[in-house]
Amino acid sequence: MNKWKNILLLTTIVLFVACEYVPSDSNFVGLTPPEDYIPNQISLNDVPLSDTICMYKNTSISIKIKSPNDLQEVVVLLDGAKYLSLENKSLNFDIDPNQLREGVHTLSVSAVFTSQTGSLAEKMGLENYMGELSWHLNVVHNPQDHFMLGHRINEEGFVEIYWKNVVPDSVFEKYTVHSGLTQKTDVSISDPSQKSFVDSGYVCGYVYYEVSAFLKDGSFYLQRHSINTTVPKIYFEDLGLDSLRIFWDRPYANGRFYLNNFASGITDTTITIPQLFGEDRQFSLEIRPRNAKFDNTFNISYAWDWFCQGTSLGLPNWELYAYNLKDNILYTRIYNDLVAFDATSLQIKNSVTIDGKLWGFAYGGKIATAPHNSTVAAMTGEETLIFTDSRFINPVKISPLPGSIHTRLASLTSDDRFFVVQKDSTVCTIFNTLTGEKITDFPFT
Repeated sequence: MNKWKNILLLTTIVLFVACEYVPSDSNFVGLTPPEDYIPNQISLNDVPLSDTICMYKNTSISIKIKSPNDLQEVVVLLDGAKYLSLENKSLNFDIDPNQLREGVHTLSVSAVFTSQTGSLAEKMGLENYMGELSWHLNVVHNPQDHFMLGHRINEEGFVEIYWKNVVPDSVFEKYTVHSGLTQKTDVSISDPSQKSFVDSGYVCGYVYYEVSAFLKDGSFYLQRHSINTTVPKIYFEDLGLDSLRIFWDRPYANGRFYLNNFASGITDTTITIPQLFGEDRQFSLEIRPRNAKFDNTFNISYAWDWFCQGTSLGLPNWELYAYNLKDNILYTRIYNDLVAFDATSLQIKNSVTIDGKLWGFAYGGKIATAPHNSTVAAMTGEETLIFTDSRFINPVKISPLPGSIHTRLASLTSDDRFFVVQKDSTVCTIFNTLTGEKITDFPFT
């Protein structure tokens, strides 16, 4: 009898253990089956799921759970691994970003709720609701190291300083821009979403910027940036005897230009002015911001250059010239030497030294040549030497007959005559260039 009782008991236990629970209507005799879904709410720092939480310092995390059912368990997962658990519907804890690697992490909150059906399955823990939500965490150890500045030219042609942050705009209070070389005061930007500044005070050359980022927690950090672009150079185009074109490089950003007395506040980079033949002229280009209100001592640049129509012979002393049309020779002097240049090639054809007794040719000086023959005269501080041509041989000497830059007239004619009017004199004396003899005088006013 006892044997059969034991067999019956064992069969009953085996059948009970092997039974699989299926939550169908037949399992809820006299009970209401649970809903497929219940309205549960899990919030983390009130941050939308689509947002990324930036962590650059010790961050407080607040988890709040709202549900009509009782909470059984909450597990917080970091990158899929259990970080901590709780049994209440609210939890506050801190995360130190220095304990995590830099980059993006996933923080998940998994919650289990009762079904509140009162069934045996609920009592055995086999019937419940479970929900899970995840947020992305972007861990930045040193946000100031990721605060990057750059510059560009905007569509209007002005310099624009821009910056990038890895932390969101919401943590910033404002930005300030300091540029002591182009701005009279610091510029404050109260809209953190604006991450650029147009500097209308910069045109070219060197400038530096300091952009400070102020966070809402009272801290701040700054980054520096500099620009160094080429200052324009001046160029010349000889347009002939009457006109000279002066032009210069366009600067890096918009500017306005002043050129001696010829241009005042123009925005073009070229100008044509009257030509002055043979005059060595210095040109000064002043480069300023396009808008005059940004002018200051430090943001004005300059460029200089010289121009002389023709070719400079680079003579070491006061220039004396006489051109002989018949032979195409330019006569001048180099110290005590009378020199003949080929007027086309500007190469020296011949020269002769004229020492003089006291003043010599270097300290006196006057040169004349005839228009229709090859005769040339060189006047020193004591006497005059007349050569028949550029061979400089067998000169006719007229002494005393000094000449200098103050001599009013020293002119050779094609009929072998030499006309001279000395400084402060009202008399013109005529000499024979073949003999050196005085021919006559006449009044000269």
